Amino acid sequence: MSPAPASRSNKTNVTAIVALILSVLGVTSLIGIICGHVARAQIRRTGEQGMPFAVAALWVGYLYLAAGILVLAGYLYIVGQGN
Repeated sequence: MSPAPASRSNKTNVTAIVALILSVLGVTSLIGIICGHVARAQIRRTGEQGMPFAVAALWVGYLYLAAGILVLAGYLYIVGQGN
């Protein structure tokens, strides 16, 4: 006799939604990345819905972070050329 599958909740994880919103804002993308990782862990533990939101928050947040680093590096390069 096999055990019954764990019941999945129809509730969407709020942290995943917050993570996506914070990541899309750009300025708060680092906080969105942290919330996205927290949301993924919560979703795995509780079985709630919202994994696509958490993953999208991570992708968007990391893309904003990479773009910010590239812009900063370009700025520092240009400023360094002035001397």
